[in-house]
Order: sequence, then C-alpha cells, then structure tokens
Amino acid sequence: MITSSLILGPILAWFDPHAAPIITRLGRIDGARTLVEIVRGAMTLFVVSILAGIIHLVDPKWLIFHDILSVLIGAVMVIAVVVLVALPPMIAGLAGHIAAQDVHSQMFPLMGLTPLSGQAIFQGYFIASLSRARIPLALAAGLIPLYAFALAEVSLALALRGAFEFVSVDFGLRLIYYLLIGVGLWGMNLLGTAIGVNLALQGRSVSVSRIFAPAATGALIVVAWIALGSFIAPVFSGPSAALYPLSIPLILLAGLAAGITPWVLTVRALGQKDRRVVQRVPQSG
Repeated sequence: MITSSLILGPILAWFDPHAAPIITRLGRIDGARTLVEIVRGAMTLFVVSILAGIIHLVDPKWLIFHDILSVLIGAVMVIAVVVLVALPPMIAGLAGHIAAQDVHSQMFPLMGLTPLSGQAIFQGYFIASLSRARIPLALAAGLIPLYAFALAEVSLALALRGAFEFVSVDFGLRLIYYLLIGVGLWGMNLLGTAIGVNLALQGRSVSVSRIFAPAATGALIVVAWIALGSFIAPVFSGPSAALYPLSIPLILLAGLAAGITPWVLTVRALGQKDRRVVQRVPQSG
C-alpha cells in the first residue's frame, strides 16, 4: 500500500481532477482505484515472473515436479511474448471504441455546456479506457520479466549456435535490453489508448476509431521492431567479448530509447492544455 501511494501520488496529482466524472461514468470505477489495481497486480506478478525466470534459467533438478514446472514456465514465457506484442493494438481499439461511442452519444454535447477543458475530457476518456482493461494491463506488466528472459535465452542460444558454454555477461546484456523493450511494449498500451481517444475526439466514427487506432499502434510496433532488429540482430549474433567497446552502451541506449519513447509521447498527449475536441450540438427531445 505504501509503495502504491509513493508511485501513484505524483501521477494522480498531475491529472486534471475535472476528469473524474468521465472516468467514473465510463470506467465504472474512479481513476485512483484503476491505477492502484494495475500497479498492485503488476508488482505482485512482476516478482513472481522474476522468480520463475530465474528458476527456468538455473534449472534446479532438485525441485519437486521439476520437469512439469520447467515446461509450464516455458509455456508462460511464450504467452508473455504474445501478450506483450498483441495487447497494445487491442487496447487501442478498445479505447477508440469507448471514446468514439461516447462522443457520438447524447451525453457528449452536454459536456460542451460545462467548463470542462479539452485536456480534462481527453484525460477522462484515457483513464476510463485503462480502467476497462486494468486486468490485462496488470497481467502484461507483470509478464515483462518472463518476456525478457524468453528472448534473452533465445538470442543467446542463437548466438552460441548450440554450444554449451554460458557467459553471464552475454545473458545479462540481453536480459537488460529486452527488459527495456518490454517496458516500451507495455508503454505502447498507453500510447495506443491516446491514439484511440484522440481519433474519437476529432469526431471520427466508432468504426474508424476502432479500426484505425489498433492499425496505427500495430504499425508503430512493427516499424520499431524492424528498425531495432536491423541494428541489434547483427550485434547479438556473437558473444559480448567480440563486440567493439562502444557497442554495449549503444545497445543499452537503443533499448532505453525504445523503452521510454511511448511513455514520453503519451505524457505529451495527456499534458496538451490547448487540446481541441469536436463540437456537437445537444439534440432536443
């Protein structure tokens, strides 16, 4: 509880309090509870994922049900990769659907009669969309370590080409890099939500917002994946000892850039104070 308060206090203070009615009406719970549930669930599963990744890496033969546990953790690793890659477009589509449906309802024109700013309306739809998806978002955040362990193991296995030697530096570098990529992939859920809400507030139809938001989010992931892959794949094709001295800092810098970019773009979208929204005239009964 104390950890959640320390993390969420500054975040909640940054949001416009006038967005609360939209969040409660569409998200079905208030914004503070939404973020608390996501953070709590993610932190709990994050610790479990780290322990599972270490067990899979060390592979202790003395554990009870060792074989079953090893297969189970391996299967969850595959699920973690699929969830982190596939979830952002789905969240973007959900956000576009929720926001556009409300924009085209009888309720939205009434908000034009209130002093609500475009920023407050945007933030309200944003948090409400996250609230609807808080369980899969918490699950995806908690699976980031297993995602990193899975790709680090695969990357190292390909680099060693079947050799049985294991170098901790090689694995550690890959693990840190893929942890940063996992953080960036989770951040794409936030950016996708911002894209979906922005489309809706521009007056786009429900179908356009629901289709174009996940398409744009998925395209961004594919482009980033190809760009990073073209740089990282050749570097990771061998052991760290064969790299140039500047290669390791560049790898980590690329991972850091990929990790924080979706978050930075989302914060900029949420902080836009002069945001304009489509105007609709209230319909008389």
